[in-house]
Order: sequence, then C-alpha cells, then structure tokens
Amino acid sequence: MMSIKYSTLALLILSFHVVLGQNLPPNGAKTILNGVSIKETDNSEILNGRSNPAGKILEIRPTSPDSTISPKQVAYIIENFGVNKFEFHDFKGKIDIHGDSINRLKNARKLKPDSETDTTCFTSDVELFFTECREISINMANLKTVDWKSHRGYNFIEINNSVISQLQVFTWFSNQDVWLYRSCLSSAEIFCNKNSSNSSIVFDSNVFIPKRDEMISRVKYVLPGRIPKYNRISISGNYEILEFTSNKIIDATGNFNLAFEVDCDKFICKNNDFQSSYLIFNGLKINSSFNFFNNQHEGSLGLKGVEFPPKIENTYLDWKEIGGHKILTFSTIEAEENWLTGTQILDGFMISSNQDTIYQNFSLFKNLISQYKSLLDLFNTQGDQISYNGCYKEMKEIQTQYFKLQYLGSKSVEGWFNWKINQFLNWYCDYGTNPVKALIYCFYVLLIFSGLYIVFPSEKDNLASGSLIGYFNGKISLFYTQKKDVEAENFAGSESLGRLEELARLIQTNKSETPLALSWFGGPITRLMLLYLNLRLWLNNKFAMPEKRLAQKSTADRLILGTWITLHVVGFLFWGLVMRILNAFALSLNAFVTLGYGEIEAIGIARYLAVLEGALGWFFLGIFSVSLISQILQ
Repeated sequence: MMSIKYSTLALLILSFHVVLGQNLPPNGAKTILNGVSIKETDNSEILNGRSNPAGKILEIRPTSPDSTISPKQVAYIIENFGVNKFEFHDFKGKIDIHGDSINRLKNARKLKPDSETDTTCFTSDVELFFTECREISINMANLKTVDWKSHRGYNFIEINNSVISQLQVFTWFSNQDVWLYRSCLSSAEIFCNKNSSNSSIVFDSNVFIPKRDEMISRVKYVLPGRIPKYNRISISGNYEILEFTSNKIIDATGNFNLAFEVDCDKFICKNNDFQSSYLIFNGLKINSSFNFFNNQHEGSLGLKGVEFPPKIENTYLDWKEIGGHKILTFSTIEAEENWLTGTQILDGFMISSNQDTIYQNFSLFKNLISQYKSLLDLFNTQGDQISYNGCYKEMKEIQTQYFKLQYLGSKSVEGWFNWKINQFLNWYCDYGTNPVKALIYCFYVLLIFSGLYIVFPSEKDNLASGSLIGYFNGKISLFYTQKKDVEAENFAGSESLGRLEELARLIQTNKSETPLALSWFGGPITRLMLLYLNLRLWLNNKFAMPEKRLAQKSTADRLILGTWITLHVVGFLFWGLVMRILNAFALSLNAFVTLGYGEIEAIGIARYLAVLEGALGWFFLGIFSVSLISQILQ
C-alpha cells in the first residue's frame, strides 16, 4: 500500500511539473515530498478570504494528521515550483523555512537600509499563507507576504533575520505566540480574539520601513494627519504579554502608524526609536503592568481611552518621553473621490494640539483635554511631581491657545483677559507649577525698580547736587586761600580724637576686668580709628597751602598730595554710590512687599514709582503664594 501511495504521489507531482514547464525527476520528487499533498489553484480561487487575481496559488497539505513538513521539503517546494503564492494547511508539525538554502529567498542579507528612503530590501515576490498550522519558523528569508490564520490553540510563529514586506496574523483561541527578531518589515497587522488568553507578542530589534513608492502610487497626496491603512504596524486583541523592545522605525516623512489597541496583562515598550511616526495607544487596557521608557519619539501620540493597571505602582511612564505637544486626538472622516484614487483607504484625521483645527471643534478639544486629565490622575496617584507639573503645564498651554482663538472669534473684553492672564501665568510661574520661577521674577522686579530709584533718589547722600557742590568747593579752597585748613587746625584738639584716646586707655587699663570680647574687638577698632585720624592730621599739616603754593612744592610732595586728594574724592563718591544703592534697594523692597513706605519716605518721582511697585508686588506675591502652597499640598 505504501509503494502504491508513493507511486501515485510521484505521478501527481510529475504531472504538475509538466504543466508548469518543468521536468523534475519522479524519484526525487517522491523522496522529497513524502507525506505532502500539493494542489495548484488558478487565479479565480479565494485565498484566506481574499481574492488573488494575479498569479496561481500552490496549496500544500499533510497527507495524514501526523504528517510534518521539513525544512528540506519547504525549500524544495518554494525553489522548484513556478508560482509565487504558497498556502500551507493543517500542519501540526513545525514548518521550518530557511532562506539561506533557498535561492529565491537569499536576498534577506540586506536588513539595514542605506538611507531613510531606501526600500530596496523589499525585493521578493514570494507570498506565504498559513492556515491552521501549529508551529512556523522563518529564518534568513526575503518574502513579500506572510499571512497566518488559526482557529486552534497552542500555535506559534517565529521570524528571525528576515525581510518581510507585509505580515498578517489572525488568531482566535488561547496560546497564540508571535515572535519577531532582528527582521525588517514594511507593515504588519496582528489580531488575537477575546478568547486568546495566554498569548504573547514579542518584537525585538527589528527595523520598520514604509514603502513610499506604493503610497505615492495609490494616493494623489496625503493631507497632514491623514494616515493610510498600509505602511503601519497594527497590533490588536487580547494578550498576556506584549513586548516591543529595541525596534527602529525609519520614517522621515512622519506617515508611519504604529497602533497598540490591545487588552493585555503586561505591556513592555522600551529602548525603541520611533522617529516621527504616529504612536497610537487608543483603547489600550493594561491589567497587570505597563512599562514605557527609554524610547525616542518625535511624532504624535494617541492615548484616548487608555486604562492603566489597577496597581499604580506597576506603571512606569515618564512625562519627558511623551511631552512636547505630541498627544493627539482622532476624528473619523470619509473618503473623497476628488483626492483619492480607488477604494477607501483612510482611517481618519490624526489632529495634534499644534493644529488650529482642534480648537475649532469643541468635542475634539474636550477629547484631547481628557487624555491629559487621565495622565494627571496617574502622575498624581504615583506622586510623580515632575511629570505631573510638566503634563499640567502643557494642558494649560492648550487651554490658553483655545482662549486665544475664542477671543479672536468674539473680540470680547472678557475673552481678552482670559487669554492674557493665562499667558501671564505661563510666563510667570508655569501655571502655578514653578514657584521658584515666580520668586526669581519678583527679584527681577525689585532690581528694576531699584535702578529707577537710583536715578530718582528719595534721600540725600554724597551724590546729591548740594553735597557734591559743598565738597568740591571745600577741596578747591585749600589751593587758593591764604589761611590754614580748618580741619588741620582742629584735628589735634577735636573732641572725637580725645574720646578715642580715652577709650583706648580705658580698654587697656581694664583688660583683665572686662569680657574678652570687648578687648578683642574694641582694642583693634579703636587703634585703627586713631591711626586714620592721626594720618589725616599729619597730611593736612604737612601740605597746608599757605606755607607753600602747589607749584613751589617738590615733585614728591605734589605726588603724595595728588594721590591723597584723589583717594579722598574717590572714597567720597564711592561711599555716596554705595549709600544710594542701599537706599534704593531698601525703598524698592519696602514698597514691593507692603504697598506702602513704612519709615522710608519717597519723594518726587520715586513716590509714584513706589505706588506702582506696591501694586505689582501685591499681584506677584499673591500668585507666588498660591503657587507655593499648591506645590506643598501636592
């Protein structure tokens, strides 16, 4: 019976190959294809529910329930039959495809593109379809399509180091595992039904490249935010584990769509480079743990209806990775024949917060704000103050933009104040999330008004006009009057000098009877003051003008006298500047914090400046206090 079956199978294979124009050795076919039934269908057949009008399809089935298909059989079928579409049915054993041993699939070596527009790695026209096959392994293969459907449990597909233009997986029961490693894809669609518990998806170290040539040929032009159904990775359904790790999307145009619309226990998304693609988490429900970190993403992000794990400590999400006005909302649209060719291929509008369209539709605006509120609840529950503040600030920026467009439409006074107050709060304290920033701006206001009080002083000092005139008149009179300097005559017998000498003697005499602090500090200070007064007396007596005119003095005396006068003038002016700055800052601080002058009198223009500064201080400090209390309470 076995020999009759082998002979029949060999004749059947030979007849197929004759039809295809190939002459294969019957004995070779009989040996290699043992346990495999092959049938060719024409282009009118429906494959996996899809019409295939171009090319023929080769159906491969096991001849018995226990039949398996070996890597050698798969290689022989793909290499020697003159068709591009192969459909494998009902294999319980492993289907092992090694592209290295198949001439038609050897182009898989080119896994990294030469540039961001290079799609030459997608060169294959071979399409593989699997129906109710339990275990599939694809290695080093270059394929146009991989399509796997299963209604049975305990199925597994693993793809390694391969180039696949399109991957489609549809399963309906539990234990459906899809693992993709170090491969290159243009698009993928993976779906597991509600009953598919204990299923897992692992994408690790892959590269995704949109096929732009196909997109340009099918669509006349793509409006901003409109995402075609191809050139995307879509993962939906129910899983136990979904892991998306160390993958890269090469998409310079921002037209790639990566969608996770799943209900799973564990979600891991880390170390990926999404570039400017759309990242959609709409409807994502996580039951156990959610980890999203160390990802690079410059595109938009959809979070509508996301449900984070009940145990909030199992959620890791950093605002720094998703902030920057990336969050978008979604609006369904219909195709328009005047700008689309063919059938409907669009999902809808992806609208981000930097597009004015969202502020013209209140429902879209509310949808976007609700996503921010969901994140705020998450960060607040976790106690992540930094992420909470960043998310809240960005949400308020969106609301400020909404107020602006509302005002531009209504031109009302209330609308203008709503817009401008929110703009001010953003500038002053990041909408109450940054009290330190508010405090810094308060200090800037103090400095600005201090500068104004320097120009318009309220108190008399050395720099006042009267003080300057009197000082310079006194110094100039030393050089043209015939009488001695009054200061030089009075220093020796001045009351202050006598009291200093008496104090020095008193400290020295009672040193043992007084606390050490008095002798340590009082003695040196008294001696320095005596030294200064005696030096001044000596200089005045030595260089008194009535004895000799300036021109009659020696060069050395003139140099010493000039130096002394210069130092005296500089010291006089410097002390005047120091006192003016101190008085100006004291007046500014007093006016800013009290809305009044206290014991510091403001006169002239400074009076009106102090009133203005007091009003600003009341307003600025009030907001600062609220911002500080808000941060303390949170």
